[in-house]
Amino acid sequence: MLCNLYCLYLIGPELEDLIGHKKFAALFVSGCIGGNILSTFLNIQSGGIGASTGIFALLVGYWAYNKRWALGSTERAKAYGQGALFLLAIGFAMTYFMGLAVLDNWGHLGGALAGFAYVKFSKRPS
Repeated sequence: MLCNLYCLYLIGPELEDLIGHKKFAALFVSGCIGGNILSTFLNIQSGGIGASTGIFALLVGYWAYNKRWALGSTERAKAYGQGALFLLAIGFAMTYFMGLAVLDNWGHLGGALAGFAYVKFSKRPS
């Protein structure tokens, strides 16, 4: 939970300023819903619930907004995009190669995909 709060502290204010309060909330909620739906269907041991799926949507969403409409810092967008991919890779590696099932990998992947889809199908922020 502290990691989620820290990520939100890092990315939240800038992204919210770039896209506005409503789009920021919609991006976060779409990541939470999309991630938890994917987790429920693919995580056989237990369904997922949590806000980390929304955090992944914000990370990938920032990157996608930068790629689609050149919003925000290109360096930060690249770092957030690479960071999300790195965290996904580490999570899957921990689960499938080391046997440590401590992260909801499918939820994180679903949140990232939902964040990307939200930006892909949304209008340019004003």
